[in-house]
Amino acid sequence: MLASFGIGNMTQSNTVATSVEESFGVPVWIVGLVLAVATGAVLIGGIRSIGKVTAGFVPLMIVLYVVASWCCW
Repeated sequence: MLASFGIGNMTQSNTVATSVEESFGVPVWIVGLVLAVATGAVLIGGIRSIGKVTAGFVPLMIVLYVVASWCCW
C-alpha cells in the first residue's frame, strides 16, 4: 500500500519517456526532465495553476480523440 504512492507515477512517466524515445528519438532523460519541470511548475503554482493546466488539456484531449478516431476509422 505504501509503495503505491510512488510507483504509479513512476510507471506513467517511464511509459511516456519510453514512448517518446521510440516514436521521436528523444532521449529518456530529456523527457524525464521536461516532465519533472512541468510537474514542479504546476505544483508550485498551487490549485489555481492545476485548474488552469487541466482546463487547457481537456479541449486538446477532445480534439485529439476525435481526430484520432476519425483518421483511424
